[in-house]
Amino acid sequence: MVVDRASTRSYSGVLSAVVFFINYCSGPCIGQEILHAPDNNTVFLNQPAVFVCETDGGFPGWKVNGSILEDLSPELRSKLQVTGYNTAEGSRVENLTIPAQVDYNGTNIQCLVIKLDGTTAQSKNYSMRIQGPLSAVAGLRAISSTSSVTILWRAPFSLDVTGVDPDIWYSVLIYNVTDENNPTAILCTDCINITETHYTFTPDYLSPCHVYNFSVIPLNGAGQGESNCNLTGYFHEGSG
Repeated sequence: MVVDRASTRSYSGVLSAVVFFINYCSGPCIGQEILHAPDNNTVFLNQPAVFVCETDGGFPGWKVNGSILEDLSPELRSKLQVTGYNTAEGSRVENLTIPAQVDYNGTNIQCLVIKLDGTTAQSKNYSMRIQGPLSAVAGLRAISSTSSVTILWRAPFSLDVTGVDPDIWYSVLIYNVTDENNPTAILCTDCINITETHYTFTPDYLSPCHVYNFSVIPLNGAGQGESNCNLTGYFHEGSG
């Protein structure tokens, strides 16, 4: 018979709740190994990072930066949450949730299992990487013709956020600055939250012989990134 550990625990200095599960082995209690270790996890700033570990019997647990949870500082312990459940096949799944705060970028996580003979098996280190708001786009330029103005840019650097696609989108702002003393913002509902690195403005938004300023703002799950300097484009008079 194997006595499992808590289903839900909050590490705020003391255990907030302890619920014991009794797992019966149909035969000898063998195994007690890590079946599935967590993966590297890249998340947006201020969103939770969840690491998942599944073990075959024994007592599963975690190490954060090389220390078991009970040995961490009270401040860090208070930020962690461990939840878990037993599967129908008899294995144990535990989730470790860490808030994606700047101070925890690069945190190393290990899954471990304490076997009934007192020995320990543990996974390799897996890291949490945090993607914050984006830098400004690069290479912003305009191509003008008699029928349109196309804005092009290069995407800013971004980590590949786990489970998110796409993880960058853009909003293009446009102002009519023909009258420098009275610039006018133009509402463009089609150029908000686009995923391509270009956008073509047609006469639906532009008038011939007018000067416009364009600005591109990158966005991701961490919020709005840096806006680039305004780019000036000119819509020529003509029919195409």
